Amino acid sequence: MTRSEEMRIHHRLELQMPVSWVHEGVEQHGTTRNLSVGGMFIDTDHAPPFHSIIRLRFRIPALRQDTSVDAHVRWVEPGGIGVQFVGLRAIEVWGLNQLFKHRAE
Repeated sequence: MTRSEEMRIHHRLELQMPVSWVHEGVEQHGTTRNLSVGGMFIDTDHAPPFHSIIRLRFRIPALRQDTSVDAHVRWVEPGGIGVQFVGLRAIEVWGLNQLFKHRAE
Protein backbone atom coordinates (compact mmCIF):
# COMPACT_ATOMS: atom_id res chain seq x y z
CA MET A 1 0.00 0.00 0.00
CA THR A 2 1.37 3.41 -0.94
CA ARG A 3 1.52 6.37 1.42
CA SER A 4 -1.22 8.19 -0.51
CA GLU A 5 -3.48 5.13 -0.24
CA GLU A 6 -2.85 4.96 3.51
CA MET A 7 -3.78 8.65 3.86
CA ARG A 8 -7.13 8.32 2.08
CA ILE A 9 -10.12 8.94 4.28
CA HIS A 10 -12.82 7.57 1.98
CA HIS A 11 -13.17 4.17 0.34
CA ARG A 12 -12.70 4.38 -3.44
CA LEU A 13 -14.78 2.45 -5.93
CA GLU A 14 -13.19 1.64 -9.28
CA LEU A 15 -15.93 2.77 -11.63
CA GLN A 16 -16.12 4.11 -15.15
CA MET A 17 -19.00 6.47 -15.85
CA PRO A 18 -19.42 9.66 -17.87
CA VAL A 19 -18.82 12.98 -16.16
CA SER A 20 -18.86 16.54 -17.46
CA TRP A 21 -17.59 19.77 -15.96
CA VAL A 22 -17.51 23.47 -16.63
CA HIS A 23 -14.47 25.65 -16.03
CA GLU A 24 -14.46 29.31 -17.04
CA GLY A 25 -17.57 28.80 -19.16
CA VAL A 26 -16.19 25.87 -21.17
CA GLU A 27 -17.79 22.43 -20.85
CA GLN A 28 -15.56 19.34 -21.04
CA HIS A 29 -16.27 15.62 -20.78
CA GLY A 30 -14.42 12.67 -19.32
CA THR A 31 -14.84 9.31 -17.64
CA THR A 32 -14.39 8.53 -13.97
CA ARG A 33 -11.64 6.09 -13.06
CA ASN A 34 -12.66 5.91 -9.42
CA LEU A 35 -15.13 7.53 -7.09
CA SER A 36 -15.52 8.15 -3.36
CA VAL A 37 -17.71 10.28 -1.13
CA GLY A 38 -14.86 12.78 -1.07
CA GLY A 39 -14.15 13.07 -4.79
CA MET A 40 -13.18 11.29 -7.99
CA PHE A 41 -10.43 10.76 -10.51
CA ILE A 42 -11.40 11.70 -14.06
CA ASP A 43 -9.69 10.38 -17.18
CA THR A 44 -9.37 13.36 -19.54
CA ASP A 45 -7.00 15.09 -21.93
CA HIS A 46 -8.58 18.47 -21.10
CA ALA A 47 -7.38 19.17 -17.57
CA PRO A 48 -8.34 22.42 -15.87
CA PRO A 49 -5.52 24.07 -13.89
CA PHE A 50 -4.37 22.73 -10.53
CA HIS A 51 -6.32 24.31 -7.63
CA SER A 52 -9.14 25.54 -9.87
CA ILE A 53 -12.80 25.10 -8.96
CA ILE A 54 -14.94 23.31 -11.54
CA ARG A 55 -18.65 22.51 -11.69
CA LEU A 56 -19.17 18.74 -12.11
CA ARG A 57 -22.23 16.93 -13.41
CA PHE A 58 -22.65 13.16 -13.21
CA ARG A 59 -25.30 10.53 -12.55
CA ILE A 60 -25.71 8.69 -9.26
CA PRO A 61 -27.98 5.71 -10.07
CA ALA A 62 -30.05 5.89 -6.85
CA LEU A 63 -31.03 9.52 -7.48
CA ARG A 64 -33.65 10.86 -9.88
CA GLN A 65 -31.63 13.80 -11.15
CA ASP A 66 -28.03 14.31 -12.22
CA THR A 67 -25.71 15.48 -9.48
CA SER A 68 -24.22 18.93 -9.97
CA VAL A 69 -21.51 19.91 -7.48
CA ASP A 70 -18.46 22.14 -7.27
CA ALA A 71 -15.10 20.39 -7.05
CA HIS A 72 -11.57 21.53 -6.27
CA VAL A 73 -8.85 20.22 -8.63
CA ARG A 74 -6.39 18.63 -6.20
CA TRP A 75 -4.00 17.07 -8.69
CA VAL A 76 -3.32 17.00 -12.39
CA GLU A 77 -1.37 14.29 -14.19
CA PRO A 78 -1.03 13.27 -17.83
CA GLY A 79 -4.39 11.80 -18.82
CA GLY A 80 -6.43 12.87 -15.83
CA ILE A 81 -7.34 14.93 -12.79
CA GLY A 82 -8.21 14.25 -9.18
CA VAL A 83 -10.96 16.39 -7.70
CA GLN A 84 -12.39 16.87 -4.23
CA PHE A 85 -16.11 17.58 -3.90
CA VAL A 86 -17.10 20.90 -2.33
CA GLY A 87 -20.52 20.94 -0.69
CA LEU A 88 -21.92 17.51 -1.55
CA ARG A 89 -25.49 17.37 -0.18
CA ALA A 90 -26.68 14.67 2.23
CA ILE A 91 -28.91 13.05 -0.44
CA GLU A 92 -25.89 12.75 -2.75
CA VAL A 93 -23.76 11.19 0.00
CA TRP A 94 -26.62 8.73 0.59
CA GLY A 95 -26.79 7.95 -3.14
CA LEU A 96 -23.05 7.32 -3.34
CA ASN A 97 -23.21 5.04 -0.29
CA GLN A 98 -26.06 3.10 -1.95
CA LEU A 99 -23.86 2.67 -5.02
CA PHE A 100 -20.94 1.40 -2.92
CA LYS A 101 -23.24 -0.98 -1.03
CA HIS A 102 -24.74 -2.32 -4.28
CA ARG A 103 -21.28 -2.88 -5.82
CA ALA A 104 -20.06 -4.71 -2.70
CA GLU A 105 -22.90 -7.26 -2.84
